[in-house]
This record gives sequence, C-alpha cells and structure tokens, in this order.
Amino acid sequence: MDYERFKEDFQDALKAELAVRGADVELTARRVDKMNESYDAITVRPTDSSIGVNISVEKAFAAYENGTPITEIAEHFTDAVEKGFRESPQVDLESLSDYEQMKSKLSRQLSPTSSI
Repeated sequence: MDYERFKEDFQDALKAELAVRGADVELTARRVDKMNESYDAITVRPTDSSIGVNISVEKAFAAYENGTPITEIAEHFTDAVEKGFRESPQVDLESLSDYEQMKSKLSRQLSPTSSI
C-alpha cells in the first residue's frame, strides 16, 4: 500500500477506534510546520474543544512498513490521543483573545538581531 492510501486508511481506522471507545471527536488531516521540521499529521480534537492532539502519519506509516497492522497502529495512537486529552492543560481561549483581560499580562522582550 502506498503512503497516500495508507493516510486515508489510517484515518478511517483511527476514527473507528475512537468511536468504539466513545470519543466524540473531529479528525483533520494537515501538514504541521515546526521550526526545524514538517510532517503530515492527523489532528484529533474533541468536538467541544478548540485544542487537539496531533498524530504523526509518517511515524504510523513507518510502523506499517515494519509489519504492524493498521488496526494495531490505530489502537496505539488512540491510547496516545486519550493520554494527550487527559494531560492537556485547561485553556480559556476566550480570555486569551480578550485584550482587556490580557493587557496586564503582556510584556516586551528585546532580542538582538546581530552580534557586536
């Protein structure tokens, strides 16, 4: 199975495993760009939340290429998603986007752009 087909099948397997466990979530396939790397991810987000957990499709595909069945990979990553949900901090996004509430918490930091 090629990578693109795996992404689709893996997302379906992940969604099925999450449904079996009673999770009410939304899954979104996307490219995640970090400072020194980029990777294909599936973002799993509870339907009542704005914060989700990213799963690396590339790591899942590597496990598949090593002979692990997709269903087993989905179970493993579902465990990781559930752990991520349990350990994620509670964030009040409304207050973060309300300038009046946040202005007293803002500060400035100067960073040098060149060395002397």
